[in-house]
Amino acid sequence: MGTARIKAELQALRDNLKSSEPDANAIRHSLLSMASHTVALSGEPIFDEATRSKLHRLANALRNFSSQF
Repeated sequence: MGTARIKAELQALRDNLKSSEPDANAIRHSLLSMASHTVALSGEPIFDEATRSKLHRLANALRNFSSQF
């Protein structure tokens, strides 16, 4: 399932942010990748429409936040 990919991106983001010189491009990439995986995850049949909508809003927030880097 897509949660493993999101978890891996979160780990990469955390590691990057903990470094003495965080890489803004890597941060942006992680946020955009998590947004993409979140949208893909929202298409799974286990989610109801309300959850899908929340996942799409989360993906949009991640995309918007990525533009700060």
